[in-house]
Amino acid sequence: MAEVALLCSAREASFLRLDHRVSAVRVIAALDEAAVDEDAARAIGHHPAGKLTEVTSSRGTQWGIVLEEGYAHTDLLMLTCGTSGWLPALAAELPQIWNARRKGLVSEIVGEEGTHVAILSPRNPYALTPSEKQICHLLRDGLSAKDMAARLDVSMPTVRTHLRNIYAKTELDGMVAVMHRLHADGL
Repeated sequence: MAEVALLCSAREASFLRLDHRVSAVRVIAALDEAAVDEDAARAIGHHPAGKLTEVTSSRGTQWGIVLEEGYAHTDLLMLTCGTSGWLPALAAELPQIWNARRKGLVSEIVGEEGTHVAILSPRNPYALTPSEKQICHLLRDGLSAKDMAARLDVSMPTVRTHLRNIYAKTELDGMVAVMHRLHADGL
């Protein structure tokens, strides 16, 4: 964080998570204890990953880079600084670096463990397709991928694609993690 701020001559720098489930802005890490401009963060959060966005606020010129867009959250970097030649290079590289981090690290930092929303909640918080929901029900019932393919009369690659989509949408690391969550949800 300090290196990024120094590189861009930023007065303020913060990594933020926009939690779409509860409409909150959470600080992942910040250079100092300054309050976060939540309106600016939300404005930046509507842009695609890797796009450098300028927002003018009472704090001065703020630059933001969306690092990762998810169904449940958007992670971004906000810097308060003047124009810097390093900003476009950061915008191009940081999303790849961010996506290489250990899964679950940010959730641990911002204290999101245990605050999950049920995967099969009627509100469909993870935007699962009907087929993905069907796979979740079968997974919760203990079926293997091969058994799911037979039960649904689809190919194994189709089941694998649905499972990969479920992992990405729920930010879980695999079949066992999804099954554990489905059982913990109790729906």
